[in-house]
Amino acid sequence: MPKFLAFVGSSIIVGHNVNFDINFIYDYSLKYLDRPFSNDFVDTLRIARKVLPNLNHHRLDDLVSYYSLKPRKEHRALSDCDLTFSIYLKLKDDSLSKYGSLSEFKNAFKPKSYPKLKATDITATNTEFDQTHPLYNKTVVFTGQLETLPRKEAMQLVVNLGGKCADSVVKTTDYLVFGNKYYNLKGEKSSKRIKAEKMILKGQNVKIISENTFLDLLESNN
Repeated sequence: MPKFLAFVGSSIIVGHNVNFDINFIYDYSLKYLDRPFSNDFVDTLRIARKVLPNLNHHRLDDLVSYYSLKPRKEHRALSDCDLTFSIYLKLKDDSLSKYGSLSEFKNAFKPKSYPKLKATDITATNTEFDQTHPLYNKTVVFTGQLETLPRKEAMQLVVNLGGKCADSVVKTTDYLVFGNKYYNLKGEKSSKRIKAEKMILKGQNVKIISENTFLDLLESNN
């Protein structure tokens, strides 16, 4: 860790779904070196989902194929780094082309406010479900603003897959989903997260996941 942090310095971190990795770096830096990891970072997965919403999947290999880049060498970190940076440059061009300016691109990520929503207001619009889907018969709770889609739409997707939504964390909760912006915040925790972590310590099977991971679960249906 000391060598890695010395190498990184104050540089901006660029990675694919990198907010997931940043949590581990933060935790270990704090645990073993007694200092927080506070570098800014750019997540190409989040940008890809915003700029290329029509793609069925936004994995690294999907973007390599979309941009007709040279296939990556599996299990070779340098290859992944080179391709991720190439994708970052492609997404940068596409972002400016789509939104016209950096300020408009940033505005696209600002959370929107919606009327108060209750989980009981959401009912399935279909009657047949894929019982093999990972969200089938699972109870999902959302916290924090989602940046990819409105919470109502996210809840509708869950119930349409045969899952259930709730407004608070309870014993039957399977997933607590954080909006990307809030999943990586350190320091003061929300009451839902505190409750979920206490339940996990007691042996209950509650999973705390990011918005990105939730979207991956949804895409398991394709």
